[in-house]
Amino acid sequence: MKDLSIDLSNAPPRSIGALRLGIGAASRMQDFYQQGALKALFPRSPLQDRALEATLINTSGGITGGDILNTSVTLSHTAKLTLSTQACERIYRASDGVPAQVITQLTASDQSQLHWLPQETLFYDGGRLNRQLDIRLSGQARLLAIESLLFGRLAMGETHIHGHYSDTITLRIDDDLVWQDRTRLSGAVTELLDRPAIAAGARATALLLFRAPEAEAMAGQLPALLNKTSGLSYLGQDLLVIRILAPDGLSLRRMLFPILSTLSGGNLPRCWRL
Repeated sequence: MKDLSIDLSNAPPRSIGALRLGIGAASRMQDFYQQGALKALFPRSPLQDRALEATLINTSGGITGGDILNTSVTLSHTAKLTLSTQACERIYRASDGVPAQVITQLTASDQSQLHWLPQETLFYDGGRLNRQLDIRLSGQARLLAIESLLFGRLAMGETHIHGHYSDTITLRIDDDLVWQDRTRLSGAVTELLDRPAIAAGARATALLLFRAPEAEAMAGQLPALLNKTSGLSYLGQDLLVIRILAPDGLSLRRMLFPILSTLSGGNLPRCWRL
């Protein structure tokens, strides 16, 4: 397991967190380490098929400039794990202009199954975030992963967002790079989102990856659940990619819930049902 410990001796007052989780045969925990603002709880789960459920918590209550959060999750054998977050993550104004760093590494080997289902990230005016999600699968591993993002507190009239958002999502199967997505919005973010070739005015986005033997069949069933500004692609190697654009967070979740419920076999974590 990679050492995620962070030297806090010379750090300014930032939110620093590290979490390492290893799950092995029979979905039993083999490794668990947490430091600083990142914590994990393991609720009694109604999930089927002996799957373990974990809820990730950022005890600082949000992310702002200079924060560093580092998460590493490793599955092996026939482990089944569903991870979500206690609530939506909030990206607050970075007063000193320094971006926050959020790095997540997910590894599913052998015949394991990983569901990475964090709730939405809320990006507020002045936020600055560099985020990386690195996923590594074996040839027989299964994956359901989502990253979703809401821009601005629309109900509070926050409709013009300035800031910096950089996101890289990478998927490797048997060490081969099979898919990568990079997004960078900097400066007048809402003006960029209004461009027809970028988001055509949408303020809520989601990217979903589904890797399983039934992915090709699902590619024919799911389009009926999408709006006109969203789409999906079957890329081969049992991999389905869905990109969603919605006007706001409520519209996004109304689409996401039936899609995630279908792809998870009805095994959504409890925090998604509240």
